[in-house]
Order: sequence, then structure tokens, then C-alpha cells
Amino acid sequence: MISHLSVVNYNKTFQLYENNIITITILPQFSIVNQNEIDSSFMYTQLLKEILIEIEYDVTAKEQFIDYVHNFYANNEIQLNAINEFKHTYEHYSPIWWYTKELFIYSILNRVLRIQDIDIIMKMGFFIQDFHQQIKKIHSMTKHSSKMIVYRGQHMTKYRF
Repeated sequence: MISHLSVVNYNKTFQLYENNIITITILPQFSIVNQNEIDSSFMYTQLLKEILIEIEYDVTAKEQFIDYVHNFYANNEIQLNAINEFKHTYEHYSPIWWYTKELFIYSILNRVLRIQDIDIIMKMGFFIQDFHQQIKKIHSMTKHSSKMIVYRGQHMTKYRF
């Protein structure tokens, strides 16, 4: 059983870690070369997204991802407990629920998308596909609503703000 104090300490450490991996790219506004690079980068990202959404994943996809995160967090008891919970109860909760849980899914997915680590993105493909399908389903149910408010917190220090 994880104590409340260890979870609070973990959350503080997690937020500091997340704040330190934010990447920013600044390009000159009128650069034709950079504009072409952006277009090709965007095109490849879109192709990757389509591939991830269309692949038919088998039962080993989740197991391969779990093996990866288990090795990645080998020395982090809190994350290992969350990974074990994910392994045994993934189907009981929605992908959005897992993503907003602020444990390993949120952290790994955001990190690999920022650094464009294709190997890990492919390992997470089954989750990305499920996540996409849930967002698509929610969108189709709410597209006739006048507005929908959603939140995802990002901790910022007063200095960075």
C-alpha cells in the first residue's frame, strides 16, 4: 500500500520533471527552407498517426509496452505499482482515464511525442489508437453541443509564468 505522503512527494517530483522537459522550437517567420521542413515534418507526423490508428494490434502489443515501462521504471516502486494496475485493469477504464491519471502513461506519451522517439511511440500504438477512438467517440456525441470545456493541468512556477 502506498502512503499518502509518498504519493504527494512523487507528484511534486513528477511536476518538476515534467516542467524541465518542455521543448520549444523557434523558427524565422519568412524562411522558405524552414517552411518546407515544417511541412515535411507535419506530413510525416500525420502519416505516423494514420499508421498507428490503422494497425491491428494483437494481445502482445500491450505486453511489449508493459515490459518496456517495467524496465524503464525498474527502481520506482510507485510507477511499478501503477504499471501492475495498468496490466491487470487496463480494459476496465477508459484511455482518457489512464492518460489523466498522471502516472507513467501521461509522462511517457508526452515525452516520446516531444522527442519523437518512434520506437516507443510504436510500442504505445495500441494505447494511442484506443485514446484516439475514445476522443473520436466523444466528439461525435458532443459535436452538436454549443461548447465543451475540458482541462488538463500543467504546473508552472511563478517565474516561468
